[in-house]
Amino acid sequence: MIKQPFKQTFHKLGLIFVLFVLFCYAMFQGDFVSWFLLYTCTPFILYALTLSFYDLGHIQITRLLEKKEFTAGESIIVTITVTRSNRFPLVYLIVRDVLPPSLARIEAQSTVVLFPWFKKTLQFQYEVSSIPRGEHTFSTVHLATSDMLGMCKKEYSSALLDTLLVYPRYTSIGFAQLSRAEQGQQSTAVFLSKNTSMPASIRKYRPGDRFSWIDWKATARKSMIMTKEFEQQRSDNMLIIMDRTRSPMFEAIVSFCASLVKAALQQDTHASFLSIGKERTFFPLQKGNIHLQSIFFHLAKVQDDSSSSLFNILQSELTNSNRITSCMLVTGELSKDMQNIAELVSKTNKTLIIFVIKPNTSAFSETELHRLKTLQQYNIRVKAVYENQYENVFFEVS
Repeated sequence: MIKQPFKQTFHKLGLIFVLFVLFCYAMFQGDFVSWFLLYTCTPFILYALTLSFYDLGHIQITRLLEKKEFTAGESIIVTITVTRSNRFPLVYLIVRDVLPPSLARIEAQSTVVLFPWFKKTLQFQYEVSSIPRGEHTFSTVHLATSDMLGMCKKEYSSALLDTLLVYPRYTSIGFAQLSRAEQGQQSTAVFLSKNTSMPASIRKYRPGDRFSWIDWKATARKSMIMTKEFEQQRSDNMLIIMDRTRSPMFEAIVSFCASLVKAALQQDTHASFLSIGKERTFFPLQKGNIHLQSIFFHLAKVQDDSSSSLFNILQSELTNSNRITSCMLVTGELSKDMQNIAELVSKTNKTLIIFVIKPNTSAFSETELHRLKTLQQYNIRVKAVYENQYENVFFEVS
């Protein structure tokens, strides 16, 4: 294989040789046709020869992203600016912003043909719509040009790193904690109890607040309905577990977990979040945007890469922690481990609620219905959660 520098030198010598042949032909032939060929082809050959010395590496390329953090489903506008150091005439310039492999399935017009001629600065924009959750790294911008007849082709790839982080989508939900006292009841959601004798602060009214919580003095003073914020009782320690075994519903599982975590933080719930895949990641839920940001950062990158069975994960967590009194398991199906899980929960005397994420209008299969009956015999609650319909998930828990 001919090395690139020798190939370029050989190409330049070839252009000079063609020009020399045309000149010799015109000198010896001397007729109109020979001189017409020489005068017609000379400008194209000279331009191609000059272009062969033109270095695309001197072109400065910048990529501008609107922002570096997004939520799944949003669109991003990418602006590419090409700045040349001189006004050498380029007939055309193909600019291709190489999309990361994680965005390969998304249709985006990231390749464009520009016509610079004598312009020094060129710019174009393209849109990437419905970006998926994850970390996406743009690394390369590819340039290509040629002369009018394609005798000289030039290509150059510029390393240009930009990383954007896409967080999972979340929905505002009314968070509730189900205690062991209500295990035998059906269709009941018990919200976290509050010590109504110890108001801690006031805030704007939110749907679901009791009438008795309204602070009438603050309402009159601020001309808007204000409610009292009470100290929350923390008699139960709850664990939210995300099932990271491979599932076609994994993106919806992540989205629902993000909604659960955000709701738990807003309610100041004494709960923790556990994510187990190739690595075990544990978050004690604490108030504060910084803590919420660290959890969402994990959820943005997390993958369904768990090699352990769901039963082994729960066995390890429930038997080794005496402080945990209740668990919320978010999964994509009622797996064959459910019989063992039910027996485990019964032995450990803990409360378990299983949220099964389902596609819209999809029901439990016959196999899952059989497993559901087994779980109900052990007073384990199971709720089918339909994709993107999370608002009232804590009502009518079976």
